[in-house]
Amino acid sequence: MNGHVFQCFNECEDKKQFSKTGEALGEYIAKKLKYPGDMASLTKDFVKPEIPKPTELEVSETNRLVIAIWEKKVSVYCTRTDYLNSNLKTAYAVIWGLLSMISRRRVTKVIAFGF
Repeated sequence: MNGHVFQCFNECEDKKQFSKTGEALGEYIAKKLKYPGDMASLTKDFVKPEIPKPTELEVSETNRLVIAIWEKKVSVYCTRTDYLNSNLKTAYAVIWGLLSMISRRRVTKVIAFGF
């Protein structure tokens, strides 16, 4: 990641360092992962991404084309969800590798206390 690191505020002189590292992470995701658009909320808003579920099909629906399209949407949803889970594991591993030692200690404490 070309020297990009997530550091605590008191570890770095460059005040834009955090955002530069976030941008580099976004570029990495865009280049290396499948369905990178599904990961946008992770790098822009630092929110865990979710794939919207397809709307339920009416039980009374009999149009074969409508049913086929719905089945395809469900299939795509399942595929994107599988890729999202894999991509999140990859992204979290990359993010962990980008954390400074002090940041890692702080993250570990936050997780340990359940925040």
